Amino acid sequence: MNQLTRTARSRLRAFLRDTRTRACAAATALFGALSYFYLFANNLNNNDTLSCLPQGFGTGISSGRWLLHLLGKFTEKLWGVYNVPLFNGLLALLLLALTSAVLVRALDIRSRALSFALAAVTASTAPIASLMLFQFTVHYYALALLLIASAACLMRSRKPLALLGASLLGACSLGIYQAYFPFFAVLLLLMILGSCLRRETQPKALIFFALRCLGVLAASYLLYWLILHGLLALLGARLSDYQGMSAMGSLSLRGIPRAYAQFFRLTTTRMYGFNETGFVRVMILLLMLSGVGLLALSWRDRPAKLLIGLAALALMPLAANAFLVLAPDSTIYTRMCMGLTVVFYLPLLIADRLPLRFRRVRKCAVLGVAALLLLTCVNYAWQSNGNYQFEYYANRKAENYFSAMLARIRSAEGYRDEMEIVLVGDTITDAAFQDNWLTAPFHYSSVVGAKSQLNQYSRPAFFANYFGFSARQITQEELTAYSDLLKSMPCYPDSGSIRTADGRVFVMLEQPER
Repeated sequence: MNQLTRTARSRLRAFLRDTRTRACAAATALFGALSYFYLFANNLNNNDTLSCLPQGFGTGISSGRWLLHLLGKFTEKLWGVYNVPLFNGLLALLLLALTSAVLVRALDIRSRALSFALAAVTASTAPIASLMLFQFTVHYYALALLLIASAACLMRSRKPLALLGASLLGACSLGIYQAYFPFFAVLLLLMILGSCLRRETQPKALIFFALRCLGVLAASYLLYWLILHGLLALLGARLSDYQGMSAMGSLSLRGIPRAYAQFFRLTTTRMYGFNETGFVRVMILLLMLSGVGLLALSWRDRPAKLLIGLAALALMPLAANAFLVLAPDSTIYTRMCMGLTVVFYLPLLIADRLPLRFRRVRKCAVLGVAALLLLTCVNYAWQSNGNYQFEYYANRKAENYFSAMLARIRSAEGYRDEMEIVLVGDTITDAAFQDNWLTAPFHYSSVVGAKSQLNQYSRPAFFANYFGFSARQITQEELTAYSDLLKSMPCYPDSGSIRTADGRVFVMLEQPER
């Protein structure tokens, strides 16, 4: 036991002293501050965050996120669960720094410059920057990424116990956020390609490694599914139909050509908030071309390894967009697109693998790829701050709108303090309300402006958290019981859009469908 402890301590010291680990920490700190200082310093809420104030960790078991449910409940009892942007955000950055350092070892990146660039990508690209807006759960999702990186790192061992551990870590990551499954698949494909680029790797060993990767990927999903359905049965719960969650895993072959088409359109078309600026699209194109060029330059090996490497390359677009096949009915948000970061990791890996005989070319390639990646991350940081400013003004607009509405409610004829506020309709149809930030040149798909905070999902939480008033959406029974009254009411803010009846005050926001 003492020997194991000494070995663990020695490995931890070596990990912390490694210059690549320090490079990852420095890059995460720099790009974390550049990208998220504005977010941490301001109280910015999107429609999901509003529902988790002052405490909460998001949907758990009903959305298939069984480990998120368990972690949230455990943390709630032990520490307390609060939506604290600075604390949760800094914890997420710490976990992302560790993720980057582990990824460097999983991919066996030797260059400190490329380690720095890898950490910058991991900390600041669109999927993470979008996720940062969900401060109530961002640290849990960052943990999911660390679990995936650790699982990939364990794949470097051939021991059955290590492979079992990798499968379990993969399952646990999916138990926090299933949308990271494509990222796991991409990492394993990158590891296969990295092994192909090593001259000392024998074809037979490479085939077995590829089979182990496939087995661990399948085992991770199977373990996730078994644990999920076991907990559902134990808790008497069922999966939600939201985002096609109940049908997750039902393969759609029609998603395969779409996955490839959308991957290669990253250089030309805005998609998911991942490549919103022309600069990012140009950088992705340059990185793709440089990766192909460096790969052609460095590959001088056996045909069997070439075929395996080309197969890994060919599968990467499909793996990166795997949600189009596994969950075809879901809406794709920016935070779900972590798999697409393969466009940044791939040229980085190839540049690091250039043979030593190309010493000068390798030095130029390393510095060139690192520079392209860092410039891309600077653009992402600028874009993220624009999105956060967008959200700041969305919050102010929603706050002012509801403040005026509440004043109208309290001055309505017959209003009494004990009356319940009942909101009628889904979407506010106020023609005078203009959400000009929706015309901004770019925004992450999780940022949809002030109108998202005026919808039926967000508005009860907005009333409660910002003003301390309870307001709820109308029930179907009330729609029937008060149909005559509601038919005669115009939509807010017109005169007569707020009326009292039977101890309730009704606010007509939109004529509901009956």
